[in-house]
Amino acid sequence: MRLPWTRSKPNRRSGAVGYTASLTAALEAGASGAASDTAPLATAALEAAASLYARCLAAATVKAQPALRDALTPGVLSLIARNLIRRGEDHHLIEVRDGNLHLSPVGFAYATGGPDPMAWRYSITRYGPTDSVHSWVRAAQLVHCRYAVDSSRPWLGVPPWSWSGTTSGAIAALDALVRDKAKAPHGAILGVPESPEIDKGEDGEDGEIRPLDAFRQDLAKAKGGSLLAEHSAKWLDDQPGQPGRSMIEHVPFGFPIAEADALRTAVGRDVLAACGVPPSLFVANSDGTAQREAFRRFLHSSLRPLARIMEAELTLKLDAAVALDLSEINAADVAGRARAFKQLTEAGLDPADAAANTGVVVTRPLRTEGDGDE
Repeated sequence: MRLPWTRSKPNRRSGAVGYTASLTAALEAGASGAASDTAPLATAALEAAASLYARCLAAATVKAQPALRDALTPGVLSLIARNLIRRGEDHHLIEVRDGNLHLSPVGFAYATGGPDPMAWRYSITRYGPTDSVHSWVRAAQLVHCRYAVDSSRPWLGVPPWSWSGTTSGAIAALDALVRDKAKAPHGAILGVPESPEIDKGEDGEDGEIRPLDAFRQDLAKAKGGSLLAEHSAKWLDDQPGQPGRSMIEHVPFGFPIAEADALRTAVGRDVLAACGVPPSLFVANSDGTAQREAFRRFLHSSLRPLARIMEAELTLKLDAAVALDLSEINAADVAGRARAFKQLTEAGLDPADAAANTGVVVTRPLRTEGDGDE
């Protein structure tokens, strides 16, 4: 493992200077179109997708040199995966402290330079509980994983939800709407015949409260209960020959939460799909077979490609081969791979090739056509 830059120390500045540099970089990013609405980051759908990736990568086994295995902890791998989904990119500073390799998370980073990524220089800020440290580092000193890039701004990572900004904005707006409406007065109004005695008195005299003002005060305190509101109808119809009919009716008011919930569920599934997560993974009433098939598709079409992106950047910046083995979570796909192996061998494919294509691990010699019975 060759890390020639470790002999040079990065420039360190005070927290105040780091803040100024971060603010300047943020303004430059906004001017270049890099700034985006962060409202979708607070939605449950995006957090569900990001946490699933993070948990799976935390379970990965690192196949690399011992020093790299010690540095690539489950916490580091899960944070990289989470940031790739939520922010589109992740920055970790490569450091050697006390003779050991460490990857330190970077809170803010801004790249400068030409088209060659390895020639870039980064203005980075790392944060502590009471202070922050700003420094300039070279590209070789910074692990910079990106989920996707726009060819016009390749130094910025683009998260999956950003490519579907309309849908992401919709679910963020719905979440905010439900939050605001849930705080608003709600309940039901119970209509009763008006009582002339209630309206006696002069408005504002002797500190008396007008009936409408009192009703408004009660409305704010409804909290799901019922309020009495006067109307001019009688308690009962008194037409001869007809049974009396009560004029008391409940009139619900407030936001229709059921309608909003159905819409949020539909839009949330679109956000999950945009992040590469099969929505059926989060359907409560789906059976085990559907869940296993959904996880299998997630494992092979989403999780493994994301791990390959991480592997490529880690191998490049750490100057040593890094592989992330996800076989520990392959258990959910054992039955499916076994069936595929059996079908391929029965169709005439060589067992060794079938094992390689299906990911089946062979622990004893495979019998081929022509082998005698033991």
